[in-house]
Amino acid sequence: MTAPSSALPPESATSSSNRGLGFGLCLALYLVAFNISVIPPIMPLLVKGLDSSVGYVQGALVLISLVTAAFTPTSENLGRHYGRKPVFIGGLILFLCATAAAIASPNISVFVLTYSLVGGLAATPLVSTPWAWMERFYGDSAEKNAFLSLTLSGVFGSLSGSLIGGALASQFGWRAAFLPEFLLVVVILLLVRRTPKSSSGEITPTLWVGGCLSFAGLALILFGTSLGSEYGWWRPKQVFTLGEWVIPPFSLSIVPPLLAAGLIFLGLYVYWQQWQRQRGQASLFRVGLLQRRTFQMGLATSTLHAGVSAGLQFNLFQFLPAVAGSNPLQTALTVIPYPLTNLVVLILSIKVLKLEDKFPSRWILQTGLVLFAAGIFGVAQLIDADMGTLRLVPVLMIMGVGSGLVLSQVARLTYTAARPGERSEASGVYRPSQNLGQSLGRAVLGSLLIAIASIKIVDQTITQLGGVVTALQRQEAITTLEQVFFTFDRAERQDFFQQLSPKVQEALGQVGTDAAVSAMGITLQVAFVLTLIALGFASQLPKYRTPPEKMSASQ
Repeated sequence: MTAPSSALPPESATSSSNRGLGFGLCLALYLVAFNISVIPPIMPLLVKGLDSSVGYVQGALVLISLVTAAFTPTSENLGRHYGRKPVFIGGLILFLCATAAAIASPNISVFVLTYSLVGGLAATPLVSTPWAWMERFYGDSAEKNAFLSLTLSGVFGSLSGSLIGGALASQFGWRAAFLPEFLLVVVILLLVRRTPKSSSGEITPTLWVGGCLSFAGLALILFGTSLGSEYGWWRPKQVFTLGEWVIPPFSLSIVPPLLAAGLIFLGLYVYWQQWQRQRGQASLFRVGLLQRRTFQMGLATSTLHAGVSAGLQFNLFQFLPAVAGSNPLQTALTVIPYPLTNLVVLILSIKVLKLEDKFPSRWILQTGLVLFAAGIFGVAQLIDADMGTLRLVPVLMIMGVGSGLVLSQVARLTYTAARPGERSEASGVYRPSQNLGQSLGRAVLGSLLIAIASIKIVDQTITQLGGVVTALQRQEAITTLEQVFFTFDRAERQDFFQQLSPKVQEALGQVGTDAAVSAMGITLQVAFVLTLIALGFASQLPKYRTPPEKMSASQ
């Protein structure tokens, strides 16, 4: 999904304002990454505070990235018409309001509306504008530094979001985890206030139609996937209601209707795209860039890596509290070697070692994916019922080294398919695809972990006790234990178990941990296979970064 490339002339700015603007743009990407990475470590507290479930909160996390991805073309369109500065500042103010409303949310419905829908929409210009502005205000000589700065901002935002958010939530509750975002918004507003305003006056209002259709289709599919473990993939584990309405009004889980509705909206989106092109009107896709093999392979590689990375981090934040009994801060400290190593390697590979000056870019990318896969394999070998969190540090660092090498090359190799004047369009496709990949990773791997663990816990407990239960009793037990093992802390789980009979306590204690370990192992296997697929895509990329002006028209 992308907007047509802009025909505006480069904007001008003083050297002093350039520095302030550059820092402000980096902080904008940091802010969005911080906002998303706060959720996984505080999820148990968030679920309990809003009297919700893992599935709903996971769905909220998926939706915010999806909204940002779906409406990036519309944001680009508005920026060209009204100027990027007012759209960017409007996004910041709306983001501030959405964050305040999310903090004050009395229930999960309000939280999803404010954090995911309004916040995701507000984040759209915050994600797209920095890359477009960097291209305008900084020449080719500063391209590498600009790329590195913006990339590092997102990585560092993810790292500090989980750590700072986990620390604040542990001490003051989940609502406090979002408070640093208020200060960030104020600082960004001060830094970009002197940026000159420019616009072309052109606008294509119908881009809203494509954005809404694509968002509705993908949102319904991903939200349905997120709810699969909680409501059942076909047979209903529990009734889904909106007010007094039961949906669907027959013996079927809400998940199949959501998936079917999502496919219908995506079909309407494809039809709308074709209709727009037949009428000679603007559409969200510019097929010229998407038809180039280099861009396709780079996009597939980066999207798969983004999905696996986001999904595994999300699962670690759910798995470690259930098995190791760690609080949000302890969990964040356990996982932090991965993003921290990622950050360090990204800086060293581009700025210090300058690896691409010594080795082919594709080799560096492939080496990164191999190391990333090796780290996933190592995590799978180390997790068990009696695991200590420190044992994961070496393999998480290997994953971080691999991911840092991947991030240092994959975007720049993908952009070699874009000729001069197409970089904004390429960025308009590439950046939303990363958001979409992260959403899919959290939805698929997260749902897989929760579903497998819950089913194994109940079925193994029933087997050990030698009892016979009805399908309804089994489903109720799965739903209850899902909440216990993935949202209760250790003290609350102990209180829950003490209310059960000694025989059930004995069977359930070890079964729960073993089931979580088994489920995590399966998700790691899936992540390993997806990384190997990404490695296959990467093998189709060019060996070196060829300057865009030397690209052949057939690439």
